[in-house]
Amino acid sequence: MGTNTLTWEEKQIFYEADYNEAYNLNDELNTRRKKNSWIIEDILNKRRSTNPSKIIEQKESINVPQLEETDFKIDSSNWKTIKTNIWKVKVNSEWDVWEYLEWEFSGEQKFTQKSAIRETTKAWKIMPSIEQLWQIAQSINPLIKVEYIRQNDTSIREKLWLKLSGCRNAVNGKFYRQGVFGCYWSSSRGYNFEFDTSQVYLVNNSDSLRGLSVRCIKN
Repeated sequence: MGTNTLTWEEKQIFYEADYNEAYNLNDELNTRRKKNSWIIEDILNKRRSTNPSKIIEQKESINVPQLEETDFKIDSSNWKTIKTNIWKVKVNSEWDVWEYLEWEFSGEQKFTQKSAIRETTKAWKIMPSIEQLWQIAQSINPLIKVEYIRQNDTSIREKLWLKLSGCRNAVNGKFYRQGVFGCYWSSSRGYNFEFDTSQVYLVNNSDSLRGLSVRCIKN
């Protein structure tokens, strides 16, 4: 399935590249994973209706990536404090990472997709691709379909300890749906994972300027 880590040289290239080049490099590094994952998915789809337990067994054998237990964060000690539509937040100098300062989700950070790739790369961390998110989701619930539709499920969110901390709107800059909705970036351009209290949804046309959470792959 390929490697889940980058060499030092690859990380240097990734960090120094501009926005588009960073995405292109990520796609190149995941080429083998993509090819293999869709071949495996075809096999698993044929088995799904007959023996779901075999799906889990097969997915374990292909090294399904594991996510870290906590969300990715960066140092915010020198950030500016601003007042939003709901509460006070901190924002970095590039105005593309925000941190809640009040109430239940105080300390949670939201990233644009560009800043998520930039900051995780600087920290030598790797975000999951959309194919890896499919693998992770189906390893928890083998009945999840590889389709961009809302599907009933709470087990994925609960198993991975994903937070219903809302997100930031890319158009008006407002933070919304805290406590009832959560969303996390993948490393694939425009793709993210969303969920609420009863459903999950893998999105394939997300605005990259939205402010979403980030969860990285375990090293």
